Amino acid sequence: MKSTVLDLVGLQIWRGSLLLADWIIHNHKSIMSSDSYILELGAGVGLTSIVGSIFAPVFCTDVNKGNLLDLIKSNLERNKHIVKHPVNILELDFTTQTLPTDILSSLSKIRIIIAADTIYDDDITDAFIRTINLLLSEPPERSLYVALEKRFVFTIADCDSTAPCYEYFLQCLQQIKNVQVEEVPLDFPKYFKYERVKELVIWKLTSVF
Repeated sequence: MKSTVLDLVGLQIWRGSLLLADWIIHNHKSIMSSDSYILELGAGVGLTSIVGSIFAPVFCTDVNKGNLLDLIKSNLERNKHIVKHPVNILELDFTTQTLPTDILSSLSKIRIIIAADTIYDDDITDAFIRTINLLLSEPPERSLYVALEKRFVFTIADCDSTAPCYEYFLQCLQQIKNVQVEEVPLDFPKYFKYERVKELVIWKLTSVF
C-alpha cells in the first residue's frame, strides 16, 4: 500500500481542493466584490487559486518544499487561458507566524481566505490556527473557508473508526475568539470530475468586530 510523505502532500490534488473549486465557481457572485482579493493558504498545486483567479486577484501561498512554488507557477502558465486576474505566488509557512509583506500591505483588500486539505497533522493544525488568528484579528471583516476530507482510522483506544485530526481541528476552532463558525451546505453543483464523498466538509469562519 502506497502512502504520501507528509512533507509532500502538497504535490497532488486532493478532493477538498476540488470541492472548494466547485464552491468558488458556484458562489463567486455572492462572495466577491469588485475590489476584493482572495488569499489561499496551503495552495498545493494551485488548483483553487487558478479557479479563484477567474473571478478576482489571488495571493497563492504555500511552503516551498519539493519545488512546490515552481510547480504552481508551471500550472498557472498551463492554465493562463482561463486566468482573468493577477496571481501573486508567495511562500507562507504556518510555523513561522510571519506573513509576507505583500499580504500585509494588501490585507485591507483581502476579504476571502480559502484553504483546502490543510488538516492532516496536529502540529500543522496548531500552526494553521495561529495563522488564522493573525489574519482574522485585523479589520475589516473577512471570511475563511476551509474544505477538507475527514480521514478515519481505527484506534484501539476507542475500539472504533475515528477522525482524530478532524476532531482536533474542531476543538481548535472553539478556541478562536471573535469569529463566527458555521458549516457550509454542500448543495452546489459539481463542475469537476471527482467523487464527492460524505466525508467532505467546508467550514466558514467570519471575523466579528
